[in-house]
Amino acid sequence: MQIGSSGPSDVTRVSGDDVPDKTVDSIRQLRISHLVPTASNAKILRDAVFTCSAGKSDGYLVLMPLGGIQAEHAGD
Repeated sequence: MQIGSSGPSDVTRVSGDDVPDKTVDSIRQLRISHLVPTASNAKILRDAVFTCSAGKSDGYLVLMPLGGIQAEHAGD
C-alpha cells in the first residue's frame, strides 16, 4: 500500500485471491492521511493484509508492523 498526504494512493495485490474493485476503492478511501504531512509529496510504503470470509460483506485490513519481511513470517 502506498500512502500519501491524501491517504492510500496505490494498492497492489501481491498474493492471494483477486480482490473486488469495490474493496480496493474502499481501501483507497481510508482516512489515514495523518501518517504523511499535508504539504509533503512523500509516500509511505506499507505492507498490509486484507482478509475476508466467503459470503460476508466485510473484512479486515491490517497494516503489518515495520521491520521487514520477517514480520510477515514469510517462508514459514
